[in-house]
Order: sequence, then C-alpha cells, then structure tokens
Amino acid sequence: MMRTLTAGLRWAGFAVALLALGGSVLAQGAVPIGEAAAHVRRARCDAATELVRAAAAQEDLAGGRAAFITGVCLLNLGRPEEAERALLTVPRRHALLAGHALYYAAEARFRQERFQEAADAFGQAAAAVPEGPLPRRAMHRQAAALLQAGRAAAAVEVVRRLLRLPGGDDDAAWLLLGQAQEAAGRSEEAARAYVTAWWAFPRSPRAAEALLRLRHLKGRGVPSPALSPELHLRRGLALFQRQAYREAADALRTYLAARPNGPQAADAAYRLGRAAFALGRTAEASATLAQAVGVPGEHQPAAMYWLGRTLLRMGRRDPGNAVLRRLMQEHPRSEWAGSAYWLLAVIHEERQEWDRAEALFR
Repeated sequence: MMRTLTAGLRWAGFAVALLALGGSVLAQGAVPIGEAAAHVRRARCDAATELVRAAAAQEDLAGGRAAFITGVCLLNLGRPEEAERALLTVPRRHALLAGHALYYAAEARFRQERFQEAADAFGQAAAAVPEGPLPRRAMHRQAAALLQAGRAAAAVEVVRRLLRLPGGDDDAAWLLLGQAQEAAGRSEEAARAYVTAWWAFPRSPRAAEALLRLRHLKGRGVPSPALSPELHLRRGLALFQRQAYREAADALRTYLAARPNGPQAADAAYRLGRAAFALGRTAEASATLAQAVGVPGEHQPAAMYWLGRTLLRMGRRDPGNAVLRRLMQEHPRSEWAGSAYWLLAVIHEERQEWDRAEALFR
C-alpha cells in the first residue's frame, strides 16, 4: 500500500528531521537508515517500516530514529492512532528529533479530530524547534486546529505571531488570518486580511480563494478595504520577482505616486527602472534609476549599473560610461562593479578601442 501525505504533512519537514538522525546506519541494529528514508520519500512506507521494525523497540538513539520513521509511515498509511503512539516515544530517546516527532504526533491527533490536543502539541513542536521552517508550519497547523476546536480568537493570536516570524509573512498566513477573524465575528478585520492575501501575493492559488471570501463578505454588506500604497508595493515587488514587468511597473508607479519619499521609495524606483528597461521604456527607466541612485542603500550599486546600461542603450555613451565608472570607484567590491568592468571592456572591444579594453581586463 502506497499513499502520499496530505497537505498537512510536508516531505521537506521529514527530510530536515532526517538530518538529525546522523550516520548511515542505525546503531547496533545495522539497519540502513538511508535506505529506509529513501523509501519514505518515495511513499514506500511498508518497505521502510519493515527495515526499522526491530530497532524501533530499542530504548536508545537507534530506537528513537526507528520510531520516528515508523510513526511518520503509519500516519502516511492512514493509521493515526498507531502513529501517535510511536511518535510520542521518540522525545525520550532522541532529543534532536523531539520537535519533529511532536509535530507529526500533533498531525495524528488532528486526523483523529482531537483538535484542542492537536493545537497544544503543535504549540509544543513550535517551541521545541525555535528556528527553521518547522515553527512556521507548526504554528499554521496550530491555528487551523484551534479554528476546528471553535477557538477562533486564539487562532487569530497564533497567526499574528506567525506573521512576525522570519518567512512567516506569506499568503497562507494572511488567508488563515482572514478565516480566523471571520470565524471570530470580526468581518472588517477579516476583509483586511483577505485583501492582503489577494493583492500582495498575485497569481497565488490562495489569492483567488481570498478574493472569493472578499466577495462573500461584500455580499453581506462588509465594505471592501482600500488598497494601500504599501499593498501596491508588495504586489509590485512580487510581480517583479515573477518577471511580470508590465503589471509590476503599474503597481510600483502607484506606490511611488502616493509615497514619493517613503522609506522604500528608492528600492521601488530601482525595481520600476529595471521593469521599464525590460519593457524598452528607456526614458522612464533612466529617470527612475537616477532617482534610486540618488539615495544611498543596498540597492545603489545595482541601480548605478542599470542606469549606466540604460544610458548606453539610449545612445548616451559619455553619461553611461561615467555612471559605470562611478560605480567601479565607489563600490569596487560590489558584484555590480565587476559587471560594469566587463560591460565597459566589451564596449571598448566592439569599438576596437584595444588599449582601453586591455586596461580594464588587467
């Protein structure tokens, strides 16, 4: 029997946990842990449990490792009660796997519809492994369990903490926040969360779901929140990363029109300049990139490079060369300075200016 894990379980989390196993074989049992883990990743749980069956009874690190694999496999096979029993034996035998075992044990409780117990265990898992992706996944599942347990206000607080974690500010968290706020009877707060999940994370499957919830609330008379400049900025940056330059430029222009001197105006101008360059709008690109160059910050070397390229594309050779040379002088250790050296050298070669090209390559 081979089944895949549902959305509540993540193979990535299992792979991270396996890093804590250490060694290529289970101590004393001579069971190939790498082979067992490979079976789990391929959803061959029957084969994996057979490999570690003997070691799972040992009250040592090897037993903890084997019990962890056994528990995850039993959960994968749709046997949450047995999975929970196996996983709860892991912490006393293998401290490094304790947080991951608690996470999967919590998932086993969730599958049994013991939602409050699941929420408690997810909270323990998040506290046991304070760094990496596990706390984010555990807190997300904790909030979902609290919602199922009828504790929407508590779920709201968990998601708010999740959003403050590094990497926790994503579309899934904002959608969940909207669902928790809606369940708590806070319709306007729910609408604000949904509008963030929809507008700040374009082309996400959850964005479509958030928009549906917004329309549902609007049908009940809840006013739709205004799109803030900051939401336009987030949308613009997300679209830029996806190389959807036309839509990105529209969103970034909207932000800059509302916040010309905002704390992220220089970075927005840099991205807008890059988008305009990609779209062949060199006049707009040069203007916005020049604005970005004028503000010190991490973006400045990149903005100088792209301003130089833009000016060269416009046929403004002297100003373009000057910007690139300024980049090389002011930020000599930047990767963009290296790109500027190469670009100038290639230009000199194309013009058969051999001495200048050779000087740059020295």
